Amino acid sequence: MPEPNLAGASAAESTPEERFEANKMVLRDIIEVDHFSNTVPESIVSLWLNALDPTNKTLLPRDVKGFYGGDLRASISIELAHDCYKYVMHETDKTKVDKYANRMLIALSLLDMDELSKKDANLAGLALWHTALAQARLPGSLVDLSDTLKRLFAWWHGYSQQPSNSEMMKR
Repeated sequence: MPEPNLAGASAAESTPEERFEANKMVLRDIIEVDHFSNTVPESIVSLWLNALDPTNKTLLPRDVKGFYGGDLRASISIELAHDCYKYVMHETDKTKVDKYANRMLIALSLLDMDELSKKDANLAGLALWHTALAQARLPGSLVDLSDTLKRLFAWWHGYSQQPSNSEMMKR
């Protein structure tokens, strides 16, 4: 299955909805194979795929939280990207590295980073970090990596300027 190369595409070139539709089969494969290792029924894979669809407004369970107690829908994209991480960071086969780095970018491309940054700084930082990890291993991604690292630095600078919980409690 050919992997779409998102390394050269900016978020302005398409919407999360368009990227979801264009990469639905790859996303299904990431969920089924990379995340669940072919161990769950098709119905579970379909539920996860449905949860990733940016146009899906079905409420997810309120009592189930994502990473760091954050948004479950955003956490699923980050979790799927993280499933590809070991291949991107530790693999020496260039074909596999390219495949899994692109898979990471596909999963993360479903996130509206501007909205996520406003809603959940932790998840936004985690998504940017995973994006940078994928871009660092893709040939021709130097400009994209530079842009991602600038966003990550800006996120970190803004995040580190926020008062800590203990400082907030003193007020």
